[in-house]
Amino acid sequence: MKLLIKIVIVFTLLAILGAGVLTYLRVGSEVASFNSRTESDGQLIPILEDVAIGTTDELSIIYDDTLEYSDAKAVYSSLTIYVKPGIDLEKSKVVIAHEYLHYVWYEMMTEGQRSTVTSKVIGLYAKDIATQTRTIPYQNTNTLLPTELFSIYCTESSDKYIATILDDCSKYIDRSKLVLVR
Repeated sequence: MKLLIKIVIVFTLLAILGAGVLTYLRVGSEVASFNSRTESDGQLIPILEDVAIGTTDELSIIYDDTLEYSDAKAVYSSLTIYVKPGIDLEKSKVVIAHEYLHYVWYEMMTEGQRSTVTSKVIGLYAKDIATQTRTIPYQNTNTLLPTELFSIYCTESSDKYIATILDDCSKYIDRSKLVLVR
């Protein structure tokens, strides 16, 4: 009986502690729920809304503790942008815009638009040693997809490097809000 009570207590504590692994912020309604390991300063949603052109109502943005041990600063999956806690807010606009463009790619663009942009980014990439070098980690893990190139080019390259996709980028993000790498 004592063992059963101990097991129940342990599982209850695990359930209580495990319930708050993510800090959840709903874009639009801004419903928030927080835990002790992850802080929200309420700045992720305004950053997203600052860089995104168009609606973000169905998109969630979440601090995710599981990224703590990852090289990724953020990831996009299933209508959610997961952001590493402690991200430098000065640099977060580029990171959030990058992930937002994955959302755009999968949820907003038509197949025809994706096909057209794919052709354009492959054309850029074929002649671009800097981006080829920048994407070596994606190449090594077979995760270099057109959506990644689109997000990288739109959020890291100045207008002169991406003339062929500049209109595509500017349709979805406000590039003037970003500090571009080159």
